[in-house]
Amino acid sequence: MKLRKDETARASVILVAILCGCGAPPPKLPWNVGETVIAPGPPTTTGRLVVETAETGVLDDAGKALHAPYYVYDSRGNYLEDVPNDHFTPFALPIGRYLLVTRVAGELRRVQIRIQEGLTTYVLQTDFRTRASAQ
Repeated sequence: MKLRKDETARASVILVAILCGCGAPPPKLPWNVGETVIAPGPPTTTGRLVVETAETGVLDDAGKALHAPYYVYDSRGNYLEDVPNDHFTPFALPIGRYLLVTRVAGELRRVQIRIQEGLTTYVLQTDFRTRASAQ
């Protein structure tokens, strides 16, 4: 039995439809209480932080001055991380209150900051100079 071109094409379309599962969707689906539910991850509401710290006296490969790192603590005083701060790159943090510490004229100084959703908090060197010692 030999198929004509139009019959071959029709047979191919039917075969593809069967293999791809093309058809009508089920008219109704029940919610399965025991089935795993895919949900979004935790909220990622963040703000940004830019901190100006003192120059270290060291230059990078492009000849730009590197700056002192700063240290981030949560509002309870728990250490979170240190930020190299070579080029005042904006740093994302979850909304909340934080303490920052950096070295100014050989002494550790601290500032208290608040991060708000979608906003950037700027901390200048003068902010550290006029605040209390962190030691």
